[in-house]
Amino acid sequence: MQQGLYAGTICAWGLDMRNHPKISKVKREGLMVYKGIAIKGHAVKMDTRKPAFDSWLRMQFNRNDPVGDLAADVQADRRLRRKRFGYASLMDHLIASKACIDAITALRDAHNEFKQAMKGPKP
Repeated sequence: MQQGLYAGTICAWGLDMRNHPKISKVKREGLMVYKGIAIKGHAVKMDTRKPAFDSWLRMQFNRNDPVGDLAADVQADRRLRRKRFGYASLMDHLIASKACIDAITALRDAHNEFKQAMKGPKP
């Protein structure tokens, strides 16, 4: 307001970004980010790294299948909430927690699906 300009609200800014033709909102590693925004004069460097298994699994919580159930359980588990994990350490955690065979099978299925997804599309 120092220069007589109104900054607006976060909500209004989000709506403006949603309607902008060169900007898209994407989910990356569990967070929503705006693709196509950069500081003027700086090159935009896209993160081309593939997500780690734990990040990928956490993003599957909306699915209506055993992998989605496992992802929701992982998000609800306080011992895993802010922890990074791989397939082997999550398997150890499930076994130590006396998880049912369905949860272990869902973990195997999720890991196989993750490996396939990281290979990318077939030419």
